[in-house]
Amino acid sequence: MGVGDQRLRHATRSSTRDGPSFGRRCLRDLDDQNGDSRGTRDAPDCYPDHCARFTEFWNLVLPQYDQRGDLSGPPTTAESINRGIADGALVPLAKPAIDTGMGLERISFILQGKSNVFESDVLAPLVEFVREHSKKPTTLSERIIADHVRAITFCIADGVVPTNEGRGYVLRRLIRRAALHGRNIALSARLSAGAQRTVAMFREHYPELKDRERFITQTIDTETERFARTLEQGMEQFEKVASRGASAVSGADAFRLHDTFGFPLELTRELAAARGLEVDEDGFRAEMAAQRDRSRRATPHRWALTKDIPRSEFTGYTELTTATKVLAIRKAGDLAQAAAEGDEIEIFLERTPFYAESGGQIGDTGTIDTPSGRVRVEDTQKPLEGTIAHLGTVVTGEVRVGEKADAAVDMKRRRQIMRHHSATHLLHKALRETLGEQVVQKGSWVGPDHTTFDIPLNRAISNDELDRINRRVMEKVREALPFHESIKPYKEAVAQGAMHLFEEKYGDVVRVVCFGDWTCELCGGTHVKNTADIGTAVIVSESSVGSGLRRIDMVVGEAADELVRRERDLLTELAQSFNVSPEQLPQRIEALRGQLKEAERDRAKLRDQLRSARVGGADGLAVKHGRVDYVAETVDAASVEELRAYADRYLERVRSGVVTLVAGDKFVIKVSNDLVPQFDATRLKDFFGTGGGRPHLVSGKLTVPADEAFKRLAEELGGGPP
Repeated sequence: MGVGDQRLRHATRSSTRDGPSFGRRCLRDLDDQNGDSRGTRDAPDCYPDHCARFTEFWNLVLPQYDQRGDLSGPPTTAESINRGIADGALVPLAKPAIDTGMGLERISFILQGKSNVFESDVLAPLVEFVREHSKKPTTLSERIIADHVRAITFCIADGVVPTNEGRGYVLRRLIRRAALHGRNIALSARLSAGAQRTVAMFREHYPELKDRERFITQTIDTETERFARTLEQGMEQFEKVASRGASAVSGADAFRLHDTFGFPLELTRELAAARGLEVDEDGFRAEMAAQRDRSRRATPHRWALTKDIPRSEFTGYTELTTATKVLAIRKAGDLAQAAAEGDEIEIFLERTPFYAESGGQIGDTGTIDTPSGRVRVEDTQKPLEGTIAHLGTVVTGEVRVGEKADAAVDMKRRRQIMRHHSATHLLHKALRETLGEQVVQKGSWVGPDHTTFDIPLNRAISNDELDRINRRVMEKVREALPFHESIKPYKEAVAQGAMHLFEEKYGDVVRVVCFGDWTCELCGGTHVKNTADIGTAVIVSESSVGSGLRRIDMVVGEAADELVRRERDLLTELAQSFNVSPEQLPQRIEALRGQLKEAERDRAKLRDQLRSARVGGADGLAVKHGRVDYVAETVDAASVEELRAYADRYLERVRSGVVTLVAGDKFVIKVSNDLVPQFDATRLKDFFGTGGGRPHLVSGKLTVPADEAFKRLAEELGGGPP
């Protein structure tokens, strides 16, 4: 190989890192290309995995034997290998293989003369950034934050947002772990500032980072703020657990902190150690396993037998009725040869025009007719790739396996679904044009009466933006863009710019759906032949459906026409009720709002006058208790705000004292500033009920009779009843 003897070291069997698998051991001849990081060989027993000066950056693995017993010596010589084969301890593999692994980042730090990747130019600036902004830095936390911030930045740029499942959950864990280590080292900078440093480092080679920088930083800030609230709630719960006096935090408590409050186990362990407590981590893992088991039991294994059912040919792209044959029937989860009238079944066909729910588009409905009966299809699902299950009820006669059948999709319903699905493609493109290229589809639901479309965004979409998006969609509808599809390799389709879902798993060959040359997506759904067939498209609403996720609801075709008709009728009815034309409604409503505000101001003035009159005319306004002036009154107030206004007036009059007011089930306590050190209002509230506030002012809900509360507080202040 041209490698000098001075650069070669034999690795022991343990350094191959291959443990037993299913009770056996796979042994590999291993040739590690290692760098001598110190440039010396002063220790004769220094070899990989036993000497810190070696760092693996490339390995070549050649599996040759299956180890089935103990060897008399290390398998590093032909003699020991032959002995192992003769003893039956080593069995040659039927198909020897070659594997290799090399990291470009490992190569980079070696070429740069560094000891590890964190000292190379791909991570060192981020490590330095963390070190500059931490008050008590540690190498471990610096490296974790630097690595995670870089990963977080690229993940969000690719359209991933924090969620509770899949890739989104991995991203959430990365952000929260980085935030946790930031807390450990008192990091003064936001993680989003680290993301900005990452963008600056890589923008030349990844220009999309700069385009999506604002979205990246907003997403990180939103998630870290949410995690801060989680930590606060979790800390309260941890304090309750720690105050019980036990010597350890139980597995059940640790799991509850994790599952209910999102409290990381690492933090529970850290806080427990600070109080001299252990954490029952075995119990925690048992609770976690039990939850997974409950989740598995709660998920019905509906399609357990479908692997034995032949695949169906889908014909629904080109026809809505198909002559076919019944391949299989299932009743109550079991295969059956026949089904009678009234039976709820899953029926599988040789060929079918029914689209199975996939990619957000719901399944078709319709009928399946055989010579002996009819099935009303209420849903269509795809339990396995290529297997199409028609869920429905036998409404007449009976159906049998092997019979010929005529499958017919509900044509009107399917056409409405096609309109909505095609409209989502136009919506997707219009959203990206209006809001930025970081907007990618994160989920959708396409039905006959409306469609929803989820996108990653950390803010609400303004009415002006929604209007521009809707107008752009309708512009493309009126252009009558033709539909065309093509089947091509996945990599070719993506390279040509076809939009695709980051989370979706695609095969090597994909279907590309285009409307004109304006929008192309990877899609298996059904569509109109021309965007003009969509008709009318109306965005109905925009809302939040989770952290960093917005949902657009849209109606299309007949559903949109019906919505427009209803809204027109409502507008006409409102105009008639105000005795104006529809065009004059905005001015009329604005005038009424002005009148209402004026009336509210007059009402507020009147109530303020009433408060002044009551306070000014109060007989025996304050009673001395000890050396404290005490006001205890029941007043007529519609809100806590009004109660506070009364308290302000009373305290203005007595200047120094304690004012307690009750209205219905509400109370307010106000303490003059000079008395706060003696009489903290947050403590005095316990005489009245529950609530909160500050040392000089609290409000809350009255849970005891007012007279009793007044009396008890008077005694606390140093006198008899008020």
